[in-house]
Amino acid sequence: LALLFASGGAGIIVTGFARSFDVYSIASVPHIASGTAASLGHLMTRATLAGLEIGAPLLGAVFLTDVGLALIAKFVPQANILNVGLSLKALVAFSSLGAVLTLLPGELSGLLDDAVNSPSVAITAGAHT
Repeated sequence: LALLFASGGAGIIVTGFARSFDVYSIASVPHIASGTAASLGHLMTRATLAGLEIGAPLLGAVFLTDVGLALIAKFVPQANILNVGLSLKALVAFSSLGAVLTLLPGELSGLLDDAVNSPSVAITAGAHT
């Protein structure tokens, strides 16, 4: 929640909400535009891609830590990797999470542009006939 306010995401959400009332008046009933299924499919694809772009650095760092621990366990069988491994993986995960959260606000506006503009893609204003 702090990241949402620090990056200005709350303002983008409120702006999108206010813009939806400007575009689609309350007096008229909106109807679904043609090609909406394709547009919604595209938006779902973009949302999945955005999630992967946010989570991939964390998953990659933890995976490389697991590979390194496996190599250490193979070449130094006397070392008890299970005792050290969990704390090392937690340290790597939290430090990469800090790096991702530091770099994310700059990229967040680009990832949220589709979500803010999506109501104009899916719904057109006007009376339903």
